[in-house]
Amino acid sequence: MSGRKIIVFLGVVFTIGVFLFLPAAASETSSYANTVYGNANTEPAYYTERVQYTETVQYTETVQYTETVYANTYTEIAYETETMYTSLYTETVSKETATPFEPIKLTVSAAGDFTLGGDVQSQGEARFAESYSEHTPDWYLANVADIFAEDDITVVNLEGTLTTSETRRKNRSFLFRGKPEYTDILTEGNVDVVNIANNHHNDFLSQGKTDTIAAVKNADIGYFGYDDEYYIEKEGITFGFLGFTEWDHTADYITERIKSAKLKCDIMIVSFHWGVERQYTPTKSQTYLGHAAVDAGADLVIGSHTHVLGEVENYNGVNIVYSLGNFCYGGHGNPSDKNTMIFQQDFEIDENGKVKISESRIIPCSISSLSWTNNFQPTPISDKT
Repeated sequence: MSGRKIIVFLGVVFTIGVFLFLPAAASETSSYANTVYGNANTEPAYYTERVQYTETVQYTETVQYTETVYANTYTEIAYETETMYTSLYTETVSKETATPFEPIKLTVSAAGDFTLGGDVQSQGEARFAESYSEHTPDWYLANVADIFAEDDITVVNLEGTLTTSETRRKNRSFLFRGKPEYTDILTEGNVDVVNIANNHHNDFLSQGKTDTIAAVKNADIGYFGYDDEYYIEKEGITFGFLGFTEWDHTADYITERIKSAKLKCDIMIVSFHWGVERQYTPTKSQTYLGHAAVDAGADLVIGSHTHVLGEVENYNGVNIVYSLGNFCYGGHGNPSDKNTMIFQQDFEIDENGKVKISESRIIPCSISSLSWTNNFQPTPISDKT
């Protein structure tokens, strides 16, 4: 084959090859392009997803976490602040509203003559015994027992003996005697202390005195008078009691006894059996002794013997009750003057334990709940029938 033919043959072959292989080449190229395009298109899409992931990478959650931390921190601070403020406020209020010290108040009630029994030379003893058989012991002081229960100490004058002795003093107008069990009247009526220094304590001589003291001691009732002193403590304050008769002791003896006893107590109460029977005003002797007792240290002076109410004098800040009169009194069946009283004296104790004489008051009473006779039942005037 000539060279020209070879060239023509190769040209034909080439041309045929082009037509035969061109679609395949074109398809391959297109596929490659598509692949490259598709990859290129896909990669940006992945990139976009990463950007999106970055935006939602939960960095927002970190912000949310920050808000949570802030909320917790705020809560803790608020709680601490509130607690501290409450504590400070409570402490301040506690100081400002602290209850101021209230002075301790102690009250002594004093009443007059208790003759539990009566005159053995008349019908007095029998009349009281008949009454006692008809009533229970609490009946006698039923109208005043609440008053005595509310005070701190109730003191009365025991005018007579509680004995079964028959040995008596001679040449006496009245001899008072009652049964030892009559002390139930005192205990049921809330009487705490009795004075025995009076002109009837010796009506049945030494046996009568011994029996009377034994009766009140067995009833757990305090007693004082003559050589006997009585001390009792209330709220850390000691009360002392002394009793004298006007005719048995000198003023010097009395004042020395008071000064000595005052060293043993905070409040000194002195009882005198003095004056003139049925006389309402004090004698010069009573006034002198009363003032001397106060000057010696008495914080209250109470008197008996006249069987009627006496005057009340305030001397140098201390009350002197010259006569408390009768009270639960079996010595007379129907005295014309049935007036009596309960005298109450208050004492105040400050925060340093210092005693101050405070208010006093009188509760008017009658020796009987009946106006026309003496039934031995003392009664406030407002309750009397």
